[in-house]
Amino acid sequence: MILNPYNPLEPVDDPALFFGQEAAFAFFRQNLVGAAHHHALVLIGRRGLGKSSVARQLRYQVDDRYRVAVISLGTYEISSEEALIAGWIEDIRLSLDQAEVSTYRLPEWPEDEEASLRDWFDTVYLDIALTALRHRHLLLVIDDAHLMLQAIQRGALPADWLHYLAGLLEHHSRLDLVFTLDAAFEDQTLTTELMNDPALHFRLAELSLADAERIIREPMDQACCLYEEGTIRQILDWAGGHRFCCIRFAACSFAAPRNGISAGQSLNTI
Repeated sequence: MILNPYNPLEPVDDPALFFGQEAAFAFFRQNLVGAAHHHALVLIGRRGLGKSSVARQLRYQVDDRYRVAVISLGTYEISSEEALIAGWIEDIRLSLDQAEVSTYRLPEWPEDEEASLRDWFDTVYLDIALTALRHRHLLLVIDDAHLMLQAIQRGALPADWLHYLAGLLEHHSRLDLVFTLDAAFEDQTLTTELMNDPALHFRLAELSLADAERIIREPMDQACCLYEEGTIRQILDWAGGHRFCCIRFAACSFAAPRNGISAGQSLNTI
């Protein structure tokens, strides 16, 4: 049985299955050149354009001086600052392990309940993590960063949380932050200290039709399967350059013959 190579609900991890958005990667390569930043780089886009997939592809696109840790806030339950920091610690450790960076010196969670968790994360954990990286930078990519803004608004995170993150950048010249942000929250960037440098913002656009066609065609080619005649053109006419829609329609088209219907019938039901 051939597995469906299209999953519109999951970001793309495999670089062989990611197509397009060269301008976004050029933006990050232009701004991540080893210099210290005092603001987060912000990737802004509408839902479904591929922000989370771009976040996961950064490790293959940026300079070798950077080790990338993707923190997917959509998988978190942001109930408190303590819970958020605990999740970040785990994601950083996992990312460093995957990059074959020694993590045996990374400290365990502090036992002293009276100690400041913020100070420990700043002056102990990050110091040791950056030392383990030697001359390299730690690039924390906070996917769905608007979830932090919502957590602040409902009181799950303290009001000064983003100010604390800005302080981390001030203290650690080899720490960098990238936020992916839903376009609905773009207005808040210029009123937030950590994100108020518009030169470090990039707005994600829809794919070119050529890249959209590659997203539709090439996973099918790799699975040694063929589309029914006219199916790709039909998908492009309906989805345009919207990444999620392209992948969703392609997934339905792939599954259709295996469900006993034509791809055209399947697309007409969406």
